[in-house]
Amino acid sequence: MGLLNVIEYRGNHDGSWVVYRHPNFEFNNNSKLIVSIGQVAILVHGGKVESILENGTHVLKNLNLPVLSTMQKSNHSGGVPFPMQVYFINKSVKLNMLWGTMDSILLLEPKFNVRVNVRARGQFGLRISNYQFLLTQLIGSIDQNLITFEIVNSFFRGLINTKIKTILSSEIIKNKISLLDVNMHLEEISSRTLSVLKPEFEFYGFELINFYYSSINLPAEDLDVINKILNKNAEFDILGADRYKASRGYDVLESAAKNEASGNMASAGLGIGIGTGFAKDLMIVNNELNLNETKCIKCDHVIPKNSKFCPNCGSEQVKKCAKCHQELKKDAKFCSSCGTAVNEVPSNEK
Repeated sequence: MGLLNVIEYRGNHDGSWVVYRHPNFEFNNNSKLIVSIGQVAILVHGGKVESILENGTHVLKNLNLPVLSTMQKSNHSGGVPFPMQVYFINKSVKLNMLWGTMDSILLLEPKFNVRVNVRARGQFGLRISNYQFLLTQLIGSIDQNLITFEIVNSFFRGLINTKIKTILSSEIIKNKISLLDVNMHLEEISSRTLSVLKPEFEFYGFELINFYYSSINLPAEDLDVINKILNKNAEFDILGADRYKASRGYDVLESAAKNEASGNMASAGLGIGIGTGFAKDLMIVNNELNLNETKCIKCDHVIPKNSKFCPNCGSEQVKKCAKCHQELKKDAKFCSSCGTAVNEVPSNEK
């Protein structure tokens, strides 16, 4: 390729490029180097940066390049031919860089205590801050004349995903953020992620301008599990313990009737089979529902197991020894601390 009189880069005006390496490697000192607005040109000779030029038109012989002082003039219209690489760098900010988790993050949902697969996506802004460092750390490892932001994004994709998994898991678990409420915390999680990722990008000569989560979500099947829990809790709150138990009992009996009828129609002992099935299913329902229920120690009203006071009569649900005030089990007949009968009144109080 012959000696060039004008060196410039006009392509990719959409701003999608990061670095353009001019295909020519030999120029003369009368050549003009045109650096457009939003660009920086870096001149490299023998693997060493000779000069960094801002936007404008530059005549190479006026740059006092060290490489020129070692060259001898020859018959090239008064010019001095010399080998050199010219890199054009894009100074503009790229704000629409997209990211997304490559695979789901397995977490224990803090509010509902179920395992879920979390996914996230968003965008970030990037610009080149250290031109010389960029050439030595990143561009030297990529053998292409044109480096785009898409290539840079693929370079950082693994780093972003690894950091996101750690940061997102930590924020949700440490702050007990429910996945149903996580969208309320997108700004603070984004800020935390930006502070962690910034130094990682600076190492390669980039400035991370911003980093945003546009959504943090769950697969449909995981969301269905949580919705079922929510529906059961809502039904319990609306109906109350007694009615909820009765309703669940009817549901199981109806289901059992259908299953037993279809399974035993062709066999003897139809009535016994159905009755036995009903009894087992009803026992399962009762056991399941009674796990979180108890009765008031005074009025026998059914209340949630961990209630401190009865919502029906207002009695405190902690039984204490009348003599030493030791807390007792609800079915205790004697105090395990002093041996006093539960219903016995101390002599000094008679």
